[in-house]
Amino acid sequence: MWSDTMGRLLAIAAVAAAACGASAGTKLHDNHKSVFDAAKKSGRLVLIVYIQGDINRHEGTRKSRDYMIKSPISQRLLIRAFETAEVDISKGGSAQMGGFLARMKPGKRPMPFWVVATPEGDFVDGGDNTSIDKGPKGWRAYMMALARKYPPIDAKSREKADEMIEQAAADIDAGKYVRAAKTLEKLTPVWFPKKFVEKRKDLAASIEEKGIEALAKADELSADGNFLEAALAYECIKRQFSTKMPPGPEAVKKQRLLLRQHKDIQEQFDRARMDEEAAELLAEARELVKADQKAKAKVAYRTLLGKYRETPSAILAKDEMVKLGVAPAGPKTTTKPAGAADSAGGAEAKAARVVKLAKTYKNSGAKAKAREKIELCIKLYPATASAGEARKLLADWSGGEEK
Repeated sequence: MWSDTMGRLLAIAAVAAAACGASAGTKLHDNHKSVFDAAKKSGRLVLIVYIQGDINRHEGTRKSRDYMIKSPISQRLLIRAFETAEVDISKGGSAQMGGFLARMKPGKRPMPFWVVATPEGDFVDGGDNTSIDKGPKGWRAYMMALARKYPPIDAKSREKADEMIEQAAADIDAGKYVRAAKTLEKLTPVWFPKKFVEKRKDLAASIEEKGIEALAKADELSADGNFLEAALAYECIKRQFSTKMPPGPEAVKKQRLLLRQHKDIQEQFDRARMDEEAAELLAEARELVKADQKAKAKVAYRTLLGKYRETPSAILAKDEMVKLGVAPAGPKTTTKPAGAADSAGGAEAKAARVVKLAKTYKNSGAKAKAREKIELCIKLYPATASAGEARKLLADWSGGEEK
């Protein structure tokens, strides 16, 4: 999976930044364009040391420059950890430096100035070689801490990160908020480019907003006396957000209290919950089939038939397993409509249950789910009286607000 790949890449990148042993960053650039172009490829921070004119005429400035980027230890550490440049401000570097100066702390800043920036040119840190009062080794230690905070994310890793974030967006659209949240969490060390970081934060915020909206809707159903619909809405929150990720824990508490106060809905709630769990497992099995993961799909189908045998989804699963070339466990099945296979009374009872669930969804505002259940009833139990009712409901909904 991309998440596992990215996790390994980020771990490697962090180690590389900490040890400063990566091969990139070894060239000393002499202009802004060159160093920033290199940084956009490597995903490293930029370190610029500014000089002015003939540096050999100013012994103090030369020694400071040599300490920063010319000494053996700096060559081993800093130049390998950053995309590094030595820029002469008397040859066109003053404009860029002026922008950085505006974001530095005020005070006397003897030459050379040092600046750390992102590949986009955003100022991160800067000053002079005396601005960090931690002794001769303090400056290097400080710089290495910055390198560890911003691990290198090269172009290839960013491509994988882009694919991961697109998958997270698709998972959010599909209501798979836990999976999306886990993916986004793995992407938190990716600090470049800025647009990527902003998109990741926006997606994380959207998950939180959807959780707040879902809980508010469930609370409203409960307040309006639609207790079964509210219990199902809380259950949906638990499935989509888990019982650990907000608002899952709050949904658990509210659902538990609701079912304790209204015990008369417990049986119907349990049936509806089983139907929904089975429908999700069926969807998962179908995804595995599309992904050509037949062995895993077989496990999902058989779990569905074993745990949710009495649900409409289990009936569909039997037919799909036959088409897949996988024999369901137990007696041999046929592809005949379920209504024909069941006794008349059994088929009618199951069809009525599906119609009732569809009405519950319709009343709670889940129109797509309601239509899905109605169409399922017509497909599985075409000869029943409830299927006739389902056809009428479908016609009514298609002619009204569902159109």
